[in-house]
Amino acid sequence: MRSVYATAAAMVAVLGVTACGDGEPEVADIPYDQVRAAMEGDAAAWRSYSSEIKGKTVRWTGRMVRAERVRGDDYVEEGEAYIDMDADGQGSPAPDVVLQIPVSQVDALNTPERPVTFRATILGFVPAEGGQMIEMNLKELAE
Repeated sequence: MRSVYATAAAMVAVLGVTACGDGEPEVADIPYDQVRAAMEGDAAAWRSYSSEIKGKTVRWTGRMVRAERVRGDDYVEEGEAYIDMDADGQGSPAPDVVLQIPVSQVDALNTPERPVTFRATILGFVPAEGGQMIEMNLKELAE
């Protein structure tokens, strides 16, 4: 009978530890410059690399281009923030990343040229003027 109680107590302890985790994905060590170089390289290599990094969570710093309200599926209002990831003097001052953000944060974030550090999950890649933008889901915004 003691072994039943001991086994049950061990299971509860394991389940408790598992449930206490924050459930957030680990931040991958993927610098933006590495993604940019892959985008600008061979098309076949880019397709392979882009499928590898899709779903990964990263922590990057860029500059706000704009934040706005848009109409998503079923005309539901959503928020988007457009981030320029290029270093000063590198590339054109255009958005490289589009973050899905809560609508409640649009006004607070809509400050062009504001430095912004964020943790987000890579959802995919969308066509943009002159190339592609990385579409991401915001997990955390560093103030």
